[in-house]
Amino acid sequence: MQDFRELKVWKKSRFLLLEVFEILETFPKHDFIGLTCQIRNSCIAIPANIARGFSRKEQDELVHFFQISMASVNKLENYLRRAYHLRLMNNSNYQHLKRETAEIMSLLGAWVQH
Repeated sequence: MQDFRELKVWKKSRFLLLEVFEILETFPKHDFIGLTCQIRNSCIAIPANIARGFSRKEQDELVHFFQISMASVNKLENYLRRAYHLRLMNNSNYQHLKRETAEIMSLLGAWVQH
């Protein structure tokens, strides 16, 4: 495989980003705690670091950036939980995003263990 865009984990994380951004459109425009920005940043970092890691020549460098992506998934999950508890998103969206992030984490974990 020569291109990061062929990776299932990159495709799923990119799709997650699109889904999250769509849900963020429903958030109040007056985000006093900056949660929307935090969610965006962590979500953007996941596929970006997958691409960055895949461009590295050494396996340990790839693993390093995939671990950074895993940390971004954890941050995203934390922020999504906070948004749900603040009633900024409904249960259906929250549960769906939890499943999606869990699958991405599993795929990243497989690469890190490889």
